[in-house]
Amino acid sequence: MQAVEKYSARFPGITDPKRRTYAAMLSAMDDGIGRVLAELDAIGQRDNTLVIFHNDNGGPTTRNAVNGSRNTPLRGSKCERSGGHPGSPSDAMARNHRPGNHVPPPGNHL
Repeated sequence: MQAVEKYSARFPGITDPKRRTYAAMLSAMDDGIGRVLAELDAIGQRDNTLVIFHNDNGGPTTRNAVNGSRNTPLRGSKCERSGGHPGSPSDAMARNHRPGNHVPPPGNHL
């Protein structure tokens, strides 16, 4: 795992190096998503775009490339029976949702 100092510096209170890098990586991803949404606004296409956020499952906390993830308050880890997750969380965002159109609730499959 790697993160540039610009993002790591946002988390001075996180002393665990892996956890701080993980937080920095998420922060970089958040900035990147913000840039994509800003560009969609700039070209007038945000209202015509369905944005989907999807997570594969809980993070590795006990084996298999432990990376600073925390699955609290859930138990388990990636590749374990309990998995450290409540299912694969997802979210969909669409500004121009019209009544009568069906958007399925977040779930394991879209």
